[in-house]
Amino acid sequence: MSMPQQQVDSHNQVNKNRYYEIAVILFIISIEIIGFSIAFSSYFDLNYLYEILFGPIGALPRYILSTKLNYLFSCFQLGTLLSNWFGTVIAFILQVTCIEKSVCYQIQFGSMGSLSTVSSWANDTINNFEKNKLRSLLYNLGTFGVCIISAIIVNELSKINN
Repeated sequence: MSMPQQQVDSHNQVNKNRYYEIAVILFIISIEIIGFSIAFSSYFDLNYLYEILFGPIGALPRYILSTKLNYLFSCFQLGTLLSNWFGTVIAFILQVTCIEKSVCYQIQFGSMGSLSTVSSWANDTINNFEKNKLRSLLYNLGTFGVCIISAIIVNELSKINN
């Protein structure tokens, strides 16, 4: 039995509000980190600051993809797979096309690092393994395979344009 449309709309509004709340919290944390790092900039490398600041840019899409897509299929977590794929492809595109390598490095390790973080993938692996060992193995091989093949394609396409 499906929920009435009013309940569905209410549920969707709650989810949207949650995303906004998370975005605001991540923004506040980023502002606090900026303040802290300006105050103590003589004590540590500011490149770490940029990596930290770019982190929420990858974390929020990962959260949204996971909450929206991980439960669509019982055999694998689509949200985590797409997060890892997007993170890998974007990071590799930055690596082969970026002129200012230091900026791209911070974006790769900040945003794309948090988008394609290992923690969600490890959690999915453990959950899949407990349910079905073969499915867990196929999910892991598929994740690695998709990301590696995508990186190879991006690399070959970058050679064509040069």
